[in-house]
Amino acid sequence: MNSLSADLVPFLGRASILIAKQVGWKVCEETPNGSQRGTVTFEALEVIAGEEPRVGESISVAFERRSDPEMRFRTAANHWNTLALQEGDLLLLACRHDGDWTALAAHQVLSTTAAEVEQVRRCSAIEKARSPIEALQETLGGGRSILRDYAVQALTERGGASREVAAEMLGRAIESASAAPRDRAELADRLIAGRLFAPARGADPTNRRVFGILARGLGRDAGSEFRERWIDLLEYCLRSEGIRGALIRSVPADVSARVVEVLHEAAADSSKDDPGTAEALFNLWTLEE
Repeated sequence: MNSLSADLVPFLGRASILIAKQVGWKVCEETPNGSQRGTVTFEALEVIAGEEPRVGESISVAFERRSDPEMRFRTAANHWNTLALQEGDLLLLACRHDGDWTALAAHQVLSTTAAEVEQVRRCSAIEKARSPIEALQETLGGGRSILRDYAVQALTERGGASREVAAEMLGRAIESASAAPRDRAELADRLIAGRLFAPARGADPTNRRVFGILARGLGRDAGSEFRERWIDLLEYCLRSEGIRGALIRSVPADVSARVVEVLHEAAADSSKDDPGTAEALFNLWTLEE
């Protein structure tokens, strides 16, 4: 199946990225399972990353989507189902040439100067930089965007900085006075989703740093809609029995007291029939501190 992602970030630095104008498309086959297969032709207006295609060159890629328009929106995981496929449309297109061209991801834009285009250009420049640390730190601020998602992935998955430095950088972004609760929670998710929190390393300085960020985050956002999310993140870190006590005891006394207070409140809010994570974490925390 010729599936298409809506997320360009995983392909930045790993595929050709271009501003492409759709100049044609055709359906070649209607399959028995209710899908359309065909080709889409694009003209390369600008090659942001990669050595090919050349500007002005046309490339054709295979696509597959649901035949029924109503079904397309129910299967949006394949981005071909959500693109209009109209001639003249502009896309940021990630593609790879291996005999034939393959479209990997796409993001529709209104113009060649759209904000998303500028962000991808900036990502490409950072990817090529010899010392990207400062640029990556700058991109972590603000709301979610292609640029921020790239910076987070560079730090958590691509080795854009050492594990220690990456945790420190994400921590500064999370604890920034200008960060909104949703942004803090989203960045905190990435603290433990990649290589930064590593239980196999024990209660090392980076694991303690990550855990401390999460503890302070719970205290800060206890009154927000993300309280349970912070509780779940802390609970995840404490699943490894061998480091539980060391992590909890590494949290400063004032922060620890605030965590206990919030956990007590959250447990009280829970149903007696289903006390949930907060009560279990409260019991564990007070036992180990």
